[in-house]
Amino acid sequence: MNKEIKDRYICLKIYPEFYKAQSDGIKNFEIRKNDKGFKVGDILILLEFDPNKKKYTKRGMLVKITYITDYAQKDDYEVLGTRVLDMTETIRAMLDIRKLKIDLHGASIESVYFSPTSILHELKGEKND
Repeated sequence: MNKEIKDRYICLKIYPEFYKAQSDGIKNFEIRKNDKGFKVGDILILLEFDPNKKKYTKRGMLVKITYITDYAQKDDYEVLGTRVLDMTETIRAMLDIRKLKIDLHGASIESVYFSPTSILHELKGEKND
């Protein structure tokens, strides 16, 4: 059971410009090489990575895969439709990440600042669908 839950979490790098677009709600997809066996319902742990400094920024975001297509993509690439987790899902995911010791590319769950975007949307009464 724990392996099934653990396999639902996939940690990925995301460059600052794409992180900002996801965080601002402008971008609700990822284009990724299909080397992780992505499935609808998986949770992506997007950790912001600065390519100029070649290090993680300690900012992160949790999104759920809602749709997958490879239409008009290069070989072995997919478009992953995503939505930011709501507050309850975020808390549950963070507890899972800690309990299951999910690898955050060397960071600890306590050292990553997860974006409160979904929480702010909820406080404003907006839906995250």
